[in-house]
Amino acid sequence: MDEVRLAYELQGRQRGLSARDPELTAAEQEAASLGVESVDGGGRPRGGPSLPDEYHAEFRNLLGEGRTTFQIRDFLAGQFTPSGAIRLVRR
Repeated sequence: MDEVRLAYELQGRQRGLSARDPELTAAEQEAASLGVESVDGGGRPRGGPSLPDEYHAEFRNLLGEGRTTFQIRDFLAGQFTPSGAIRLVRR
């Protein structure tokens, strides 16, 4: 991560820009504090996210690791859909 940060800062300096960390939206700040757990033992939380079929194996693996919804969203987006097709929504 340090290497990525240094490369980011270098690119900013080369372009005459200041490198700053992106700010989290209110939804992302909330998601960073929310956990996810399976309530039926099947790896799909009741009333939980509707995910494409290929996501479920990875999602089940992440449930037992104590990750937040934000971390799970980022992991799944990095594995399958970096375009941002995964959204956090309040129900």
